[in-house]
Amino acid sequence: MICLNLASVRAGLRDHTATPFARLIIALAAIHAVPATEIRTARTADLNLARGTLELRRGLLRHTLYLEELTHRLTTGWLTYHHRRWPASANPHLLVSQKTALDPDHPAVHRNTCNKSCPRACPRQAVPGPHPRRSLRHRRPSQAHEALRHHRTDRHALRRHRLSGANRATAQVTGPP
Repeated sequence: MICLNLASVRAGLRDHTATPFARLIIALAAIHAVPATEIRTARTADLNLARGTLELRRGLLRHTLYLEELTHRLTTGWLTYHHRRWPASANPHLLVSQKTALDPDHPAVHRNTCNKSCPRACPRQAVPGPHPRRSLRHRRPSQAHEALRHHRTDRHALRRHRLSGANRATAQVTGPP
């Protein structure tokens, strides 16, 4: 079992998030380890604030999540904000955005909305810059073409040296002209 310091979670929520939407997402993910898909698809009807529970749907099964004081307070704050901002919303999902609140199809919040709501608290990459294992297929077409051209040029230069009788160890590979 992982011990979590709720004081540090509270401080992180206060410092890194500005909206009740982001606070609730981070609390459910950090404190209760709820996966992002289940956070986005949680329904308001499955929330029971009197008992302090939230039922999460996992296929045909349901998982009961017991809300502790902090998450209960954040959920109440989110619902207050939600009802004040979109009083006519009929979307059954617990989390809604400006686009999904009044949509007649009642979609769940998009994953990009959740990712953009807390960028400082949930960094996508620890070190900025390209991924170290980036291959040719992940490069822009012009970069991939250049890299492939260099590879072919080097390979053909080595082959020419071999055919001319030069030793492989002494063959000098030159770049493209």
